[in-house]
Amino acid sequence: MRERSTPRRQVIVGLERYIVRMRHYLVQRNPFFPDLLNQPDFLVVPEMGRLIALYVYTPHQRLTWHSTLAIAEDLFEMKLVTGESTLVAGLLVSEAPISRNETVYVDLLSNLFDVFAVDAHGEGGKARSLVTEQMVEAKPKAELFELWRLERDRVIRNASRFDEQRYVEFVDERIHSNVAKAALIREMEEALRTEPGVEAIEKFEVRSPKEALAGLPEGSLFKFDFGLKALRSEGPITVVDVAVLDRYGSREKLRHLMTKARFISYEFIDARPVYRGETISPVLMIAGNVAGPSHDPYRYVKALVSVGWQLEHAYPGALKRVIHADI
Repeated sequence: MRERSTPRRQVIVGLERYIVRMRHYLVQRNPFFPDLLNQPDFLVVPEMGRLIALYVYTPHQRLTWHSTLAIAEDLFEMKLVTGESTLVAGLLVSEAPISRNETVYVDLLSNLFDVFAVDAHGEGGKARSLVTEQMVEAKPKAELFELWRLERDRVIRNASRFDEQRYVEFVDERIHSNVAKAALIREMEEALRTEPGVEAIEKFEVRSPKEALAGLPEGSLFKFDFGLKALRSEGPITVVDVAVLDRYGSREKLRHLMTKARFISYEFIDARPVYRGETISPVLMIAGNVAGPSHDPYRYVKALVSVGWQLEHAYPGALKRVIHADI
C-alpha cells in the first residue's frame, strides 16, 4: 500500500494554533478519559453548555473497513461516555487523495460523525474549514440519538456480567502467541468435524447496518471466522472470530472488534435503529493476551465484554466448550 501520512505533530500544532486564536471559552489538548480506548486530540467548549470533541487522523495507509470501523469506535465511545449532545468531529488528513474505493468509508464516517472532513492534500485548508464553518456551527445529529441511547442501555447490561476472576489469564502479559491465525483456524476446523450436533459454517456472514448508514448495497455483510448453529436448538447463532492479540500494537484491532460487535446488534428499519435482541452470540477466541495499562489491566477486557463479546482462549478445546454450552 502507498504511504499517505502527513506528519501528525505538524497537523496538531497547526490546528491548536488556529483553535486558540478563535478565543473559545475552553480549549484542552490531549484530554484524558479513563474509559476510552482512543483519546480525542482536543476538547473545545465554544460557550457554556456546548462540548466538542475533535479527533485527528493521519493514516499511514489507505482506508479499509478494518481501520474505518476502528475510527467509528471512537465516536461510539465518546457519545456513550459524555452523552449524545456532545458534538464529535473527525478530521482525516493525508497527502494522498482519497481513492474511488475509499469513498464508501468516508461516507460511513460522514454519516456517523456529527462533523467529518477530509483534507486530502495535507495543506490545512479543510482543517480551517472544519474549525471555522463546520465544527462551530454544527449540531449533534439528532437522528442518531436513539442509537446512542439503545447502545448505552445494552452496554450497561453487558458490563454488569463482568467478573474479574473469570478473565485473570487474559490479562497475563507473560502469555504470548507465536501461532498464526490461519494455523489456529485450521486446528479449529479439525475439531469442528467431530461435532455432529452443530453445523459449522466457515466465513459466516451477518448482515450489517453499514448499508443504512452509508448507502451501501443491501449485500453489505460482516464476515466471521465461523458460525455455529446447534442442530437441535433454535437458540442464538454463535459467531466466532479468532484474534492474535498482545498488550502492545493491538489497539486498532480492539477498536475494530468493538464496533463490529456493536453493529451486529442492530438493524435499521425505516431509517431507525432497532435492537436485534439475543439472536446472535459473538465469541472472540484470543491467542496471546489482552492486558490493559498497568494501572487498569482489565480495561480492554471490560470493553470487549461490554459490547457483547464472550471471551475464550484460542484452542480447539475451548471451542468445543462453546459448542456444548449452546447445545
